[in-house]
Amino acid sequence: MYLMAIDTGTQSTRVSLIDENGNEVASASRDQKLESPQPGWGVQKPSIWWNNTMECIKEITSNYSLEVKEIAGIGVCGQMHGSVAIDKNGDLIDFPVPLWCDKRESKGLKSLKQDEIEFLYNHTGNLPLPAWVGFKIQWIKENMRDVYENADKFFTPKDFLNYMLTGEVATDPTEASGYYVYDAKKESWSKELTQVLEIDFDKLPAIIPSYKKMGIIKKDLASSLGLPKGIPVAAGSGDFLSHHLASGTTTPGRAMDHAGTASALSVVVKKPLFNKKLMNLRHITDSWISFGILDSGGGSLRWLRDNACIDLVELASKKKKDPYEIMIEMTMDVPPGSDGLFFLPYLQGERTTGTSYSRGVFFGISSFHQRKHLIHAVLEGVIFDMKQIMNIMENAGVNIPEVRLIGGGARSDFWSQMRADIYDVNILIMKSVEGGIMGASILAGCVAGLFKDPSTAADKISARVQKVFKPNKKKVEVYSEIFSNFLEIHNAFQEYFIKLNSWSTSWKKKLNV
Repeated sequence: MYLMAIDTGTQSTRVSLIDENGNEVASASRDQKLESPQPGWGVQKPSIWWNNTMECIKEITSNYSLEVKEIAGIGVCGQMHGSVAIDKNGDLIDFPVPLWCDKRESKGLKSLKQDEIEFLYNHTGNLPLPAWVGFKIQWIKENMRDVYENADKFFTPKDFLNYMLTGEVATDPTEASGYYVYDAKKESWSKELTQVLEIDFDKLPAIIPSYKKMGIIKKDLASSLGLPKGIPVAAGSGDFLSHHLASGTTTPGRAMDHAGTASALSVVVKKPLFNKKLMNLRHITDSWISFGILDSGGGSLRWLRDNACIDLVELASKKKKDPYEIMIEMTMDVPPGSDGLFFLPYLQGERTTGTSYSRGVFFGISSFHQRKHLIHAVLEGVIFDMKQIMNIMENAGVNIPEVRLIGGGARSDFWSQMRADIYDVNILIMKSVEGGIMGASILAGCVAGLFKDPSTAADKISARVQKVFKPNKKKVEVYSEIFSNFLEIHNAFQEYFIKLNSWSTSWKKKLNV
């Protein structure tokens, strides 16, 4: 039997055919671009995700017709916190929706009083931030009134794809906990929280466990795509939690570094860890994760690739190699500290340790520095930000003896070793670095009856350790000093990031932009 896994991320949508032992039989993907029409904004149209999903499925069904007949279940994961709307007729309201990395602030968010902030924090386990879906809905209500009034339900990218597949309107706990109207103690929607945010409770979807059946694929859709009728579709999860499942980061105390477009360091906990510098989300399993996130982790490297390494992309195409591999190879003779060059990786602002007005900075650049130094500084800057999060966790009493690394960054031995040297812990690379696809396939297997439960399945088919990177004690000592220097620079810039926002606003007003 086979499982179909769908992962709609920020930079691409991917569909894979996975056998019951966790082996990828076929895969198809389509690129999609993150649009940033204003500083701090990040948007995409939902129709792009659906069109890309359809194309990917058709590519697989046309080339693997025999295997497709044996598909037993479908699982979907996706980028979290986007705010998709459908109207009362069930039709998509197709506008550029604010994504997880979008930093626009609603009036309601800006005007929250301290007692309201404390009330929200005590019920959600999170401080109010533009990232949460509820504040995105609030912004839409304030600035796109017609969309809000016409919307029957608001749900996330993964739930939108599930809706298109099945016609069923629902979300799962991993996504619901990111709306900011989900009570972390009661583990359900809260009318009190929706009242504080001034959004309609009735516009929220039902909540179904990630590993339960949401519905079956629509008959006409199955026929048009060349899929068997009646395939069950799992409720699925946000991609971040899918990575946790695939890497076996399901037991309290285990930690994971998700090296994707966003980078995040997280630890599994029984209940939300109430620390105002950390965030909490419901796990697929009967637990939670506490985490800190950098919205432009791998995204910083992607930005550098697209704007300063186009020739390397062309070279990689000729050599049939990954352009990131070529970029990183260039940096291998650059010493720790990038010869005095630092990079603050805040192209999409900060959520954990600084202000949402933060921006990217190359600090210390001189005529001596070459492109390889820029690349190396970006690699270090991303990990330095994650190291800040690790320190917050350890100061909160969390012991992190090792870190499971998953996502695109796990493909680079050089970057993995750099993590071990900066974190000063062992870095574990799992069998599958494609956590989104693998996690979604495990959930598909659960609704198909192939797996007893998600955690057991993950330990069996995807969470096996393939490589271990141990800290180089000499580099650990050097990086400890460099990290302290990074912190000093990071903290000094916060004041000017806030000033820059007011400065640029003033310029625009004077220019009538």
